[in-house]
Amino acid sequence: MAKVLLLGYSRIAQKRVIPALQQSVNCTGIEIASISKVPQPTTGKVQKIYKSYEQALEGFDGNLVYISLPNHMHDNYLKISSQLGYNCIVDKPAVLEIETIKFLELNQPKKNQVFAESVVFMEHPAWNELINEVGGPENIRGAVGSFTIPSLPRGDFRMQVDCDGGALLDMAAYAMGMGRWLWNEPPVLVTVAGVRIDFGLIMSFSILVDYGKGRSTAGAFGFGMEYRNQVCLYGPDGWGQLDRVFTLPANMKAVLEGKRKNIGWSRTIEPADSFGIFLDKVLTVTDEGLKGSWFSKMRDTFFDCQCLVDAVKKHTDQE
Repeated sequence: MAKVLLLGYSRIAQKRVIPALQQSVNCTGIEIASISKVPQPTTGKVQKIYKSYEQALEGFDGNLVYISLPNHMHDNYLKISSQLGYNCIVDKPAVLEIETIKFLELNQPKKNQVFAESVVFMEHPAWNELINEVGGPENIRGAVGSFTIPSLPRGDFRMQVDCDGGALLDMAAYAMGMGRWLWNEPPVLVTVAGVRIDFGLIMSFSILVDYGKGRSTAGAFGFGMEYRNQVCLYGPDGWGQLDRVFTLPANMKAVLEGKRKNIGWSRTIEPADSFGIFLDKVLTVTDEGLKGSWFSKMRDTFFDCQCLVDAVKKHTDQE
């Protein structure tokens, strides 16, 4: 059981995080700190509203802080929250600086805290069902994915240079997550192409990632395009695909379809709340080793993201 302090009142917090916490039997109460948007008094588990992040962290008497702020604020408030002894969940990308990873590496074993990144697409039952239908991770040779969305308003923090916006950081968890959550191994080589830069931000990119042993992922990601949100897994015996894979709504059935030995198949998976599943796992973890495993996942996705960032820099420097 946990009381949760939400730092920030972002769109994702309002749409997915708070509803999931309201439904969770493992959440006893919610407090919200917001500067730009002041939540209206509400019913349910929301008990207190703060207008200052620092004031909230000083006054909070619970044990878990969920950081849902613009990207450039993640590292600072993650370190502050961890120093105060709180377990922490951070929206993706959770960490942007290697110094933060080093700081957490020193402190996590001592204080036995949970540090988790809120990447949740692989928590949906449809993800594992798709993997199983294509023969399991050991038989899957590759994944082709895409996540493209229409242009965002200029006022959105993802369109602000000083907020560390842009499609690269916003979508790295998906672009690199396909391979990470298939094989749980780091990439051998990351290659990018089609990098588009507007307003000083990377707006779209395509990837090819080599994982060795004949395995690879490829895809296109970015802002300012027709909406597409899909992954296709393939292996020697067939292929399977899933729409809305990275952001399946909690009330939507997931439809899997593909071919096996040239015979078509399809399956429907009942609705599930990826955020609710993820949050309940974090809220209920008590085993010391499992606490550390959440930080290991955060660290892995940080270095995966850095591989992608380095590949983009190399590509743009050559142009």
